[in-house]
Amino acid sequence: MTSISIKLSAIEKSLNLFLREASGVLSMLRETKPGDGISLRLRKLLIHYKTSGWAKHYLVPDDSFKAKLLTYMQPDEINALGKAFESMSSVEHQEWVDQHISEIVEEADSDTDPLTEEEIAALSEDEKADLYKRAQFAIHFSLVTLFNHFSYVAYKKPIYQLVNEAIKGNDESFLQAIQIDKTVLEFIPYFNERNLRAATELDFNFQRRINTYRNKPILQSRIKHHQLWLVFAYLDEMNVLDQFENYKEELLGICQRLGIYGPPPDKDFADIDNFNKLLSEFKKNQSGIMPKYGNYVLVNDVT
Repeated sequence: MTSISIKLSAIEKSLNLFLREASGVLSMLRETKPGDGISLRLRKLLIHYKTSGWAKHYLVPDDSFKAKLLTYMQPDEINALGKAFESMSSVEHQEWVDQHISEIVEEADSDTDPLTEEEIAALSEDEKADLYKRAQFAIHFSLVTLFNHFSYVAYKKPIYQLVNEAIKGNDESFLQAIQIDKTVLEFIPYFNERNLRAATELDFNFQRRINTYRNKPILQSRIKHHQLWLVFAYLDEMNVLDQFENYKEELLGICQRLGIYGPPPDKDFADIDNFNKLLSEFKKNQSGIMPKYGNYVLVNDVT
């Protein structure tokens, strides 16, 4: 596969955009409260847009990348882009990467206000249907991404890995996946079957544990560096995290400027040794189940 150069400044911009998008849905989750962690506001949105069943995506690790794409793009747009890539030269690939990152950041920075109820009412039926569909995808796949993020924070593993281990017979992973996203019991057949088997076999101890994990908060407490885990996971899926071994101080600087680790960069220097320990801790808990996308070469344009 031809390698594509990607600037550290472009990575910082894309991370900034991703964190901003994620924070919108994150604000509608109650991750430290008992139960499923979904606020009344988000529950109303899910009902209004008829959005459910996102847990089935955990069965396919490839869907982790699709989830990110589908937060921003419609399926037909992704399919068209895939076909276009097939005929692109390496130079055209490089030009597309440079241009695309700039475009999505500029669009996000335009601060376009959401449509009012009056403006929505004035749309044609086709326009309303398209708006409705886009909202469904944005909410649905933002939740996939965020529950996966919570799994990294709580158990240092993606929820895709927990589900995979559970299906192979690991009951601890089964329970942990339930804690992160209670809907796995409804939308992943194995989880429903394992739950029924515990009842059929009168395994009261395991039934009690299932109920305990169903009522556990997604996160037992607010983790100090939870956004840092999300950044590491994002970079790992981009297949560039290992390359940051040569740019650890630059990555630390990016995280400082994003406000997710250490003091503000104009106030003090962050602890590079502790940062390296957190990065190493993240890496050692990964099973390799998550696919890597792209073949990128980092270009340091950050001073």
